[in-house]
Amino acid sequence: MTFMSFRNRRALKALRTCTHLMVVAHPDDETLWGGVQLAEGNNWGVICSTNGKNRARANAFVKAMKILGCCGIMLDVADRREHPPTNDDLEELAAFIGPLINGPGVVQVVTHGPDGEYGHPMHIAISELVTRLMRNVDSLYYFNFSETQDARVLKPRAWNLKESAIVRYLGQPSEMVDSDRRHYLLSMHEAPVQVADYVRPKALLRAIYAGSEVTIT
Repeated sequence: MTFMSFRNRRALKALRTCTHLMVVAHPDDETLWGGVQLAEGNNWGVICSTNGKNRARANAFVKAMKILGCCGIMLDVADRREHPPTNDDLEELAAFIGPLINGPGVVQVVTHGPDGEYGHPMHIAISELVTRLMRNVDSLYYFNFSETQDARVLKPRAWNLKESAIVRYLGQPSEMVDSDRRHYLLSMHEAPVQVADYVRPKALLRAIYAGSEVTIT
């Protein structure tokens, strides 16, 4: 499962020096749910649980990491899409990530929220696993989105880096994002407690980048 390619061995060495870690289910989750957090710096490392042997997604992940200025490693837990990982997969994943997220120099760990953002079984399983493994719960943060909080405008540089990383996964937008949509994407609602970054549902992002009409309420 751990898929220790030469590239991953080098990435693992770099991860052990990171003070901030993000643990996600799929390549692109780190960008969609925490891209600005990564772009803002603070010595971030990303652990992606699936698709390590999927060449296209692995290449997109490496490019996104380079854009966001952080190191990352991809493992190869089976991506069961609408089903959670098996107990064997979780045990092997726990043995790998447990020592990393509880490392002596780690001050913050970010992962999926308990609701899996939009109920994704794989996201929920990763959230439960990381929460169980964390020794210092005060250092654990969840991706979170709240429509009730005041929005904040993101710094242009951080958003531009996130947008560039998204393109590596979704491809070039079919049309320019109009000013109203871009303003909404730049103005994100955040919950103040245990939140790693602003978040947006993938479906909305994909619709925007496909040029579909999206009603934002």
